[in-house]
Amino acid sequence: MTLLFGPPMISLMVQRFFGTAVGKGRQGAKTDIERLDLKELTCKAAVKEIAKILHTVHDEEKPFEIEMAWICDDSKKQFVKVPADLVAEADKAAKDALNSDMED
Repeated sequence: MTLLFGPPMISLMVQRFFGTAVGKGRQGAKTDIERLDLKELTCKAAVKEIAKILHTVHDEEKPFEIEMAWICDDSKKQFVKVPADLVAEADKAAKDALNSDMED
């Protein structure tokens, strides 16, 4: 009988990405997010741009809630939810921008 032992074999896959989306319509949102120059935008500016994208790809009339999280200097490099007031401000700006586009 032969016994083999040692440290467990661990395989890790590390992926680097700047933005993603989950939920219904995620593929269209993810494509539009990937088109943004997220290396150059500030995180706060990106929140506003991404809110516009989410409103654009949402195809139903029923209301929806935007939840965002980030890893940046503002969050001390930790994965945390974007502050609710910033998300609300971005949500309002996105709605206003879409309404003004529809009026034109």
